[in-house]
Amino acid sequence: MKDYIDSIEAATYDRHDAKMILTFAVPNLDDAIAQLKAKGVPMFSSPWQFPEEGLAGGVLSACIHDPDGNTIELQQILS
Repeated sequence: MKDYIDSIEAATYDRHDAKMILTFAVPNLDDAIAQLKAKGVPMFSSPWQFPEEGLAGGVLSACIHDPDGNTIELQQILS
C-alpha cells in the first residue's frame, strides 16, 4: 500500500504496534468519500487505482483511520 498512499508515515508497519487494516467494498468510491467527508471524517489518502489480477478494470481505493488509528480501506471494483 505504501506505493499508493499519500502519507508514507501513516502506512508504516511496526510489529510491536501492529494495527488492523480493514477493507470494505463500496459500489461507488466517490459517493462513499463524499458521505464520510460530510460527517467530518478525514481521508488520509487520495483515491488511487491499481491493477488486480482477474479484474479487467482493477480497483479504485482510498483510506481513512478509525478513532483507534486502524486503517480502513474502501475499494470500488472497476469493470
